[in-house]
Order: sequence, then C-alpha cells, then structure tokens
Amino acid sequence: MTTRSVDRKVTPARSQAPFLVGLGMVMTGIFVMVGNTTGPVRVMGLVFLLGLGLMLLLWGILGQSSGPIIPGALLTGVSAGALLTQEVYGLRSLETAGVHALAIAASFVLITLLTGLFTGATLWWPLIPGSILLLGGLNLLLNDAVILSIGDFWSLALVTIGGYLILRFRRSI
Repeated sequence: MTTRSVDRKVTPARSQAPFLVGLGMVMTGIFVMVGNTTGPVRVMGLVFLLGLGLMLLLWGILGQSSGPIIPGALLTGVSAGALLTQEVYGLRSLETAGVHALAIAASFVLITLLTGLFTGATLWWPLIPGSILLLGGLNLLLNDAVILSIGDFWSLALVTIGGYLILRFRRSI
C-alpha cells in the first residue's frame, strides 16, 4: 500500500490573510478614534464603509480572486458617492442622485478593470449595469440632455452595430 502526500498550494490569499485581518483591525480602530474625537458619526460610518470596500478590493487583488473584488468595488463606489454628495458638495436632490449613479457606475467599471488586471478571467457583465447607470447619472446631472441626445442618434447606433455584426458574420464564413 502506498501513501501519497497532498501538497497544499499556498495562495497569496492564504499567505496574506493575517496581514489583511491586522489591516482591518487597525483601520477600524482609526475610524473609531476619529469618530470619537471629531463627533460626526455619519461621516465615520461612511469612511468605515469606504475602508471596508478598499480592504475587500485589496483582498481580491492579493488573492487574485473576483469574489471579494465585486462587493469591494460596489461598497467603495456607494460610500464614495455618499461621501461626495453629503460631505463634500452641497447638491440638490437630482444632482445627488446623479452623483450616486455615476459613483455606482464607476464601481461596476472597476469590477471589470480589476478582474482583468488581477484575476485569470475578466468579468464583462458589470459593464451592462455600469453603462445604464452612467447614462442615467449623466442624464440627471445634465437635465435630460443625455436622453434627448440618445433619442436623436439611436437609429445610427442600430445601423452601426448591425453593420458590424454582418461584417463579423461574413468573416467567419
């Protein structure tokens, strides 16, 4: 009877786990100290969520895994949008919604970018909701100018995309 030893591959995610846990504890402690000394609990919560999102992004990048990148990018985008609209700029309600939509759109684009750079497979699906949120956010910020422009040029887009598909089909024959 023979016995085989099983080699466990040490991935960057496993080797970096103590570092990430320690980093998370240090960041949490700093956020609590800042919140205790400055007073605004709302800002502390948003900064904490931003830090949590950045930690998830770091985990996904070091571990070369898209799993933590997805929630990390979304959490970073949502909290950055909230910080921008609530604490940096004094925006009206439509402008606030536009900035939030653009921040979330950027987080979807970030998912595609980071998975392409740091994992084995690029995730393309986030570009669909990202594009929709980008158009909606720009429309809110530019007072319906985007929707009116799309209404003028959508037929040209159909002709262009259709022509591309026909040429691509002809090349495959």
